[in-house]
Amino acid sequence: MGWSPFNATRIETSGEVASNPQVAMDSSGNAMAVWVQGIDIWANRYVVGKGWGSPTLLENNSDPGLNPQVAINSSGNATAVWAQFDGKALSIWANGFN
Repeated sequence: MGWSPFNATRIETSGEVASNPQVAMDSSGNAMAVWVQGIDIWANRYVVGKGWGSPTLLENNSDPGLNPQVAINSSGNATAVWAQFDGKALSIWANGFN
């Protein structure tokens, strides 16, 4: 089986601009995707046999989130990190999925 435009799935549902997607996959084929949507950092999980879930907000901050990255281990646990700009400085934030 190869790529097909008929297999494409939208994994974010907001009307805001989405950008900077990153994805990580474990050895079983499960995946975690993170991205910027508006000024927020979002994630969505793919489970083999079930497909993509619902998008989840990773942070509760009024400052813009930037450059999300994600890693996932063989057990499906994921860690996302990103920068948050408060108007003066960048801070590094993280969130985990178990």
